[in-house]
Amino acid sequence: MTAYSLSVQEKQFFAEEGYLVLKGVYSPEEVNALKEEYHKVWLDSILDKKIVQDPEKPLTSLFPRMKDLHKDHALVREFVFKEKAVAALEELAGEEALLVSTNFYFKPPGSTGMPFHQDNYGIGVLPGTCYAIWAGLDPADVSNGGMRIVRKTHTQDLQVPQKVYTTAEDTFGGYVQTLAVPEEHELIELRTDPGDVVIYHGNLIHDSADNASEVLFRHSIISHFAGTSAEKTTLNFNYLMDKEGQRVRKRMNAGANLGRKGE
Repeated sequence: MTAYSLSVQEKQFFAEEGYLVLKGVYSPEEVNALKEEYHKVWLDSILDKKIVQDPEKPLTSLFPRMKDLHKDHALVREFVFKEKAVAALEELAGEEALLVSTNFYFKPPGSTGMPFHQDNYGIGVLPGTCYAIWAGLDPADVSNGGMRIVRKTHTQDLQVPQKVYTTAEDTFGGYVQTLAVPEEHELIELRTDPGDVVIYHGNLIHDSADNASEVLFRHSIISHFAGTSAEKTTLNFNYLMDKEGQRVRKRMNAGANLGRKGE
């Protein structure tokens, strides 16, 4: 564990609410460097015809999710393993963290938001849950696709979804379910600046709004982690990564990870 320490108030807020916003974790230089790295990969993907525009979905098809570039790009690894961000997560999780996956989102103008979901439904960390560090790379609020949190839902079990969107459908760029929002819980719209991070619990119900802007992108990168005590994961079980960049293998969680309470 590192010497970095959250305040008592920050740890209490996370325990009660299931998430924590930390301001200015990344500098403008770090944010811009990461965006440039992904834009280089994006341009190469267009040239190599790995990205092909669909006339029926001109922007969303042109700017798809970019998954797990940390495996081959040192700059991405350095960004997601920044000590201040990961040390804060480890203090909240109570143990050292292993990186499960990274996802970069361009979220262009007019793109559809992600439905309400719980991350650990698809990531499948067992026992326990996954944790996420979402880093904003542009100013974000509900008008251009910012995150929305359903307060205090991290103590609930993983819910049975109304629908599951798979990678093949590519509507939301991943394995995502649609959940009903519990009536007794308050919905919080987050407003973040470039360099801010949101750390949240894998059972927390959350979504992102549609990007209603005509010109603004909402670039972001989300990194999912498992604690070192996890025995299984569904996603990338054979290729987790520690802070030294070394590959770590876990067993595969092949079954539905439903019915477990948030821990």
